Amino acid sequence: MFTAREMGKVFFANSGSEANDSQVKLVWYYNNAMGRPDKKKFIARSKS
Repeated sequence: MFTAREMGKVFFANSGSEANDSQVKLVWYYNNAMGRPDKKKFIARSKS
């Protein structure tokens, strides 16, 4: 569980695709750091 203090950072990106790419990489890094290296799948809805 994250607290407001731990989530008190901002990440800026130039475009939506850059923001999405960065988000995927951050989630992969987080799961690797938490000892869950096989959590790599993203589930998305088409046209969402």
